[in-house]
Amino acid sequence: MDITITLIQSNRARYGFEVTALTDSGAQAGTLIVTDSARTQIAPPSGGRTYIEHTSSGTAPSATNQGSWTFRWRAPATGAGRVTFYAAGNAANGNFSPDGDFIYTTTAVTQPAAQPAPTITNLNPNLAAVGGPAFTLIVTGTNFGAGSIVRWNNADRTTTVDSATQLTASIPGTDIAVAGTANVTVVNPGNISSNASFFTIDNSGLEADVAPRGNVNGAVSISDWVQVGRFAAGLDVPNQGSEFQRADCAPIATLGNGVIGISDWVQAGRYATGLDPVSPAGGPTGPISGSIVAPDTEARASSLEVLLEAENSQKRVVRATPGANRSDRFVSFIIQLDAPGDAHALGFSLNFDPNRLRFAGATSSREMSRAAFIVNADQSEEGRIGVVMMLPPGQRLPSGVRSLMVIHFSAVADSLLSDAQIGFGDDPVVREIADTEANILPSSFEESVAKPELIHKMRERGNKIRQENGGQENGRQENRRLDR
Repeated sequence: MDITITLIQSNRARYGFEVTALTDSGAQAGTLIVTDSARTQIAPPSGGRTYIEHTSSGTAPSATNQGSWTFRWRAPATGAGRVTFYAAGNAANGNFSPDGDFIYTTTAVTQPAAQPAPTITNLNPNLAAVGGPAFTLIVTGTNFGAGSIVRWNNADRTTTVDSATQLTASIPGTDIAVAGTANVTVVNPGNISSNASFFTIDNSGLEADVAPRGNVNGAVSISDWVQVGRFAAGLDVPNQGSEFQRADCAPIATLGNGVIGISDWVQAGRYATGLDPVSPAGGPTGPISGSIVAPDTEARASSLEVLLEAENSQKRVVRATPGANRSDRFVSFIIQLDAPGDAHALGFSLNFDPNRLRFAGATSSREMSRAAFIVNADQSEEGRIGVVMMLPPGQRLPSGVRSLMVIHFSAVADSLLSDAQIGFGDDPVVREIADTEANILPSSFEESVAKPELIHKMRERGNKIRQENGGQENGRQENRRLDR
């Protein structure tokens, strides 16, 4: 903005001025800019403040009985509140002494344009576990701008203005040290406050907050997703009570269903990546219909049975199909999925006769090369292995019949493989297929026998079978083309 200072006094030989602009706290406000270098200049800084004043030639009258000077002022880039201009003028008689001169002072005040009241529509997250770490709060709403501040229980918090509709604020761990509710508001310059939004500080823990075990940290991150995956794969067994309740986080609407399976792994990933806001722990505190490590003679998880019985449900079918084998001492089964294009993750267990077959390894298919892939072989000596697989967030397998992986077995002693058979089960991994939103999809699992005509020799070259370490995660499997 252009500013003109005019000093009027008759019978004067010289005229001069000096101006500065300050906030209410005494800090420099904005920038003073010379636009007429013949009559104005920036004075040497004094006391950390900047002044604009007349030049030597600028003391000459600009008109009869007056001196006039024009300059420009740029307002602060961020809200500084009220700004006061302090001006001093000298109408001098030209005798080179202070005698007979007229000194004038004046002030002028400018206020920032009135801002509409801000509003808060959402907090993310909107809750945390008591005693949790510091975190970044994302505040969504309207009418945010330069100078907007997030207040937590009426105390200002370090705030970044991302846009007119989003702020981020740094919340220290001390703010969530005690269970209860925090009052969150946004204040614009001029102390214009928003509506209040409430943040819950919960002492029951958070859904999917399971890591580190025995000392959870009040936040859901990638380490929690990994730990829920270990529960789903049967590599670890959650303690009944609070830990089971937090690990059993799907379906989200009921905060669990008493079964820890692939859908819980998906839901933990959604919490960890912010796709769903975290929720206080709730739901079952232990497995329903028996144990999550129930014998395979029992029916699959009751939650899956309900889905399978639903009328007009579109099923997804997982099949174990005998594959071409390199020797009459080895047999392989291709795991295939026939689905309409909504499958994001799946888990299952395979049962086999340990007196005839020995688990030799597993390889993922090309289509699953980017999937997180865990094989639990801890119980392979007892004739059981578990598998969990999940595509990257938001991805689904295309519709139709898709090969997922190959499971390899070798013969025990002189056992014949002509009628080798495997079966699906729920120990150590429950049979489930889940979509990207952690919903359990209706599905069925079908197994078959290795027919004699499929037991034939193949060349050894390029077909090394990878022996899996018991209970190790195999997320970086080699891609291998599957025979169809």
